[in-house]
Amino acid sequence: MKRQYRHSREYLVLVVLVALAIALLVFFLTRGQEDINFCRRTIFGGLVSGRQSVKEFIDWEHFKGLGLDFAEAYARLPNTQERQAYQQAFVASFSLAFKRLKGRSAAFTNWRIYRKADQEVVVAADYPAQKKTLLFTFSKGGGIRKLVALEWKDRQ
Repeated sequence: MKRQYRHSREYLVLVVLVALAIALLVFFLTRGQEDINFCRRTIFGGLVSGRQSVKEFIDWEHFKGLGLDFAEAYARLPNTQERQAYQQAFVASFSLAFKRLKGRSAAFTNWRIYRKADQEVVVAADYPAQKKTLLFTFSKGGGIRKLVALEWKDRQ
C-alpha cells in the first residue's frame, strides 16, 4: 500500500511539473502578443480603414510620423474644435492615401516586438515590396497605450 501511495505521489508531482512547464511555455510564447494585436488591429487597422475611434489612441501632444512633427502643428491650433478637426482629418487622410496607393494591410508581414522598455514599446511590421519596416512606437504611461511615433526603416 505504501508503495502504491509513493507512486501516486510521484505521478502527481510529475503531472504538476509538466503542467507548470506548459504554462511557462505559453506565457513566454504569447508575451508581447497583446501589444502586437493592439498595434495591428486597433491602430494600423483603424488608420487604414479610416475609423475615427483610432484617434483616441494617438498621443497628439507628442506624435511624430513619417518624418513630420504632427505634435508641433497640433500645439499651434487655437482651440479644441480645431484640434478635433485636425485629428479627424489626419485619420481620413491616412486612410485615403493608403487606398490611393493601393495599399493592402496583408502586405505587411512579420509583426513583432522590435524593442521594449518600461514605458515604451516599439512594434515592427515588414513591408517586403519596398524592403522597409514600419515601426510603431507606443508610450504605456499609466497602463494606457498611445501611439507617439510612426516611422519607416530600411531593411538590411
